[in-house]
Amino acid sequence: DAAALSRMIILNYNKFLKKEELSSLTQITSNLDRFSEFTGLILSDYHEIRERYFENLEENSDYLIDQNFEGRTVNNWAVILSGIQSASDVLTGLYQWKNEFEGFRDKICEKIKKEAQEEMEHNPIHEFFGELEYYATQKTDPDSEFNNKRLVLDDRHFKYKDIDTVNYDSDKKTYTGAILALHIKRIWQALTQNRAEITKKSSLKILEHHLQNSSYYITKGKQIMLTKSIVDQEESNLRCYILDATELKKNEMLLEVIEKAKRYEIERKKRL
Repeated sequence: DAAALSRMIILNYNKFLKKEELSSLTQITSNLDRFSEFTGLILSDYHEIRERYFENLEENSDYLIDQNFEGRTVNNWAVILSGIQSASDVLTGLYQWKNEFEGFRDKICEKIKKEAQEEMEHNPIHEFFGELEYYATQKTDPDSEFNNKRLVLDDRHFKYKDIDTVNYDSDKKTYTGAILALHIKRIWQALTQNRAEITKKSSLKILEHHLQNSSYYITKGKQIMLTKSIVDQEESNLRCYILDATELKKNEMLLEVIEKAKRYEIERKKRL
């Protein structure tokens, strides 16, 4: 309705909007006279506010990096802090906010570090990585044939590439480098069937939440060719989680899985 539209500014929209949804965006321009005073205040001085905001963004990004934060923590919190810092540029009555901002930012950083520490203590990712490594390098699949023993997790579940280009989920940037692709649902199903400890302590939904907020995560939407089944020597195109293999190696995570995946790639032509 007009009251709601008067309080809206569309900065961006999903490129997958349907045509009928896209056409409704023109309703915004037909209600310009109903824009709220606050919205009008921003629009009247938009370019200057935008310039100051991006100056604040660069400053806060540098500050967070100096505090030893990295990756998505820097990107996400720099945006939030810059928005808060820019409030006094819009509402000049908040001029005292500028003097208090540094102390506020320090408290935010302390809170982020505390939450990160608590998350590490209760984070299922590293336990999941441990289970993944065990079932991919040591545990034999009880359903495999006696003359063709296979591991519980293998080229049906993961794939490594030395070089690939992938779009990040969170922004328009791309990653080029080594990747490890995981078919999480297949892996979780295999771990559940084998009564892995991680499946008793956590859930797939919780694991995915932590994984998507980790420094290893790039996207969950890339199609990767994986071996179809333990019987069929062919491949199928499956949507996989893509992890930054360089980051995994740096933190000494899934090194054996990566080596195993490399060997599968070498044997791929012969296998197919």
